[in-house]
Amino acid sequence: MDSPPISVVIPAFNAGAFLPAAVQSVLNQSYGSFELLIIDDASSDVTPRIAQAFAARDARVHYYRNPANLGVARSRNRGVALAQHSWIAFLDSDDRWRQDKLARQVAYLQIHPVDLVYTGYDFMDTAGRKIRSCFHVPESIAYPQLLRQNLISCSGILVKKAVVPAVSHESVGFSRGFSGLALHAPPRGGGWGH
Repeated sequence: MDSPPISVVIPAFNAGAFLPAAVQSVLNQSYGSFELLIIDDASSDVTPRIAQAFAARDARVHYYRNPANLGVARSRNRGVALAQHSWIAFLDSDDRWRQDKLARQVAYLQIHPVDLVYTGYDFMDTAGRKIRSCFHVPESIAYPQLLRQNLISCSGILVKKAVVPAVSHESVGFSRGFSGLALHAPPRGGGWGH
């Protein structure tokens, strides 16, 4: 597998306090082959100004505003629909990525033919200080295990766009982690890994 371009989707609603750090964590990625889609869910704070400023400064950043508040699930769905690339990564507007997040996931994909890769994650307070050590995820997760407990953070996944349409987005919507994909679209062929 070559180095695939990635579409990063950030849904944002009244996220002015956290959006700059989230966006900057994407722009600071050591893996630079991506587009970033900020889906503003009809925010009433400074979110539109912040997102538009990033889009004006960096051609990889694209800003879209929902005509009305649709919720995080439908905002992610809109981002998937607008995505230009075959791999999708999600980042919540109050989360941040480590600088090598995408590079490490793409490196894993180059060795393992899977449809979805995921990472562990740290817990931080609103000032960005780590408050809990890293949540380590198992190297692989079987479908029955996901039925019992979702161990995958939405902000930690990288998924083939081709497998995303198999999910009933309106009913599942990616609003609570990523268990919806497992419940409605068990792994095909290569499976999942981290």
